[in-house]
Amino acid sequence: MLITPVQCKSLWRQFRAETEYVVTQAISAQEAHKRSNNWLPPPWAIAAMVILGFNEFMLLLKNPLYLLILFVVYLLSKALWVQMDIAGEFQHGAMAGIISHHRGFFPLL
Repeated sequence: MLITPVQCKSLWRQFRAETEYVVTQAISAQEAHKRSNNWLPPPWAIAAMVILGFNEFMLLLKNPLYLLILFVVYLLSKALWVQMDIAGEFQHGAMAGIISHHRGFFPLL
């Protein structure tokens, strides 16, 4: 079914009216990105590359299972930190905290 030129013009106006806002938003976003000239990666990525090194950072990006394992290790270590009250033991100094925890693991020594 063919449409008349008047219908075609009407549909074109309707299309332009509906898409004008989206197009202007996209253009302004592109211009803002160009003006910011932000060529650096996000700060968390820079910190991860400094801590892990580039090879390990790329390994984490390629296999997210390692990221899950790191998160589980973090949760377990945080639970041990809270359960053993390490901050409370070390409030009187590093040596006192080490001796206190040493007695907890080896009570006879």
